[in-house]
Amino acid sequence: MSVKCLLCGEEFRCVTNTHLRGAHGITVDDYRRMFPGVNFVSEEIKQRIVDSLRTYRKYEADVLWLEEEKEKEMRVFVDGNPHEVCCVADGKISRAPIDSTNTNNMAEYRAVLFGLYMHPEATKVCSDSQLVVRQLNGEYKISKEHLRKLAEKVHKQVEKLGHSVSFSWVSREGNPAGEVLG
Repeated sequence: MSVKCLLCGEEFRCVTNTHLRGAHGITVDDYRRMFPGVNFVSEEIKQRIVDSLRTYRKYEADVLWLEEEKEKEMRVFVDGNPHEVCCVADGKISRAPIDSTNTNNMAEYRAVLFGLYMHPEATKVCSDSQLVVRQLNGEYKISKEHLRKLAEKVHKQVEKLGHSVSFSWVSREGNPAGEVLG
C-alpha cells in the first residue's frame, strides 16, 4: 500500500522531508498547512514508524503523517494587498482582484471575507496581519471607521455560517496565501 505526494502525484510508502525539500522546495510544516487532516503514510509504514519511535525518537521529525481528527479543524489561510486577495485551504488556491484604492489593512479584512466566502466550512481563519486578527478577536480597539465596518461584515458573515470561526495569527513565512501573493 502506498500514498501519493499531493503536489506531484509520485507514490511513496511515506512522504518525507527529503522529497518535499528536493522536489518542491518546501518544508513538512508547509505541507501540513497546505493539506490539513490528510494521511501521508501508508498504514504498514505508519505502524513500523510507531514501533520504531518507541526506541528511536529521531525519526519523528523526518517522517510526516497526520491522524484523522474526530472534529476536523478546517483552516483557511488568507492574505491581501491593495490589488488582490488570496486564500488557501486544503491545498486549493483562490485569488481575486480588488479595488486598488484599498489600504493594506482593508485588503487584509477583504481577504478574510474572501476566505469565508470561498470556504464557508472554515472553522479557523489564519492571517499574517496581527492587527486584523487582534481586532477581530476583540483584543485591539478599531479606531478607523472604515475598518470597523469591515470587521462588522466579517462578524456578520460568521453569523450567517452558523458555526464558530476563530481567527489566528500566523507568521508571514507560515502563511501559504502570503507566499502566493509574494
